This record gives sequence, structure tokens and C-alpha cells, in this order.
Amino acid sequence: MKIYDLVNEIEGKILCCIDKRDNEFKGVCSSDLLSFVISHAEKDNAIVTVLSNINVLGVAALTEAACVVISSSMEVVESIIQKAEREDIMLISTNLSTYDVCGKIYKLENGW
Repeated sequence: MKIYDLVNEIEGKILCCIDKRDNEFKGVCSSDLLSFVISHAEKDNAIVTVLSNINVLGVAALTEAACVVISSSMEVVESIIQKAEREDIMLISTNLSTYDVCGKIYKLENGW
């Protein structure tokens, strides 16, 4: 599934790396416990979390995530956006809760 489909479905805002919007993502890893994400995320997953710190970027790079979705209207400071841009990690923000984001992705993946 294309990242732009995800962005549209969750009413998301691309914060950086807009050129990656046509890339595919395969599944989701959703957690606010980054050690869980490290041990469970698969390559090209979308990571969904409320965390918006520099550690999220490290985990996204380590797991080769397709993108990171920051849910629940959490603020992402400019220094994190700039670091994500330098590291070529797509960041997306949304007002939706993590639960709602994951539900919408599930519907997309299953053609509902």
C-alpha cells in the first residue's frame, strides 16, 4: 500500500520527506515502548506512536521503517523534523488517536 493512501486515510500531514509519499509500506508496528518496536517491527512497516523524540528516529532507521506516524496531535518540534529530513525518515502527524490510525490502516489493508 502506498504511503499517500495512509496519509489521506488518517487525514495526516507530511512533516518531511514528501518525496517518499509514493513508496509502499507493509504493515504496522504500533507502540510507545521503543524496545518493543525494535524487537517487533519489520522492514517497511509504518511505525505509529505518540512519541516524537529523537529516539523514535533511531528506531525507525534501525528497523528500516517506511514512515513514522505521530498520532494524537502530539507536537513534533522543528529540530526533530530537521533531523528526520537529514536521516531521510518520513514523518507524518495526525490528530487521530493511535487506535484510530491502526483501525483505518486495517480497513485499508483489507479493502473496507
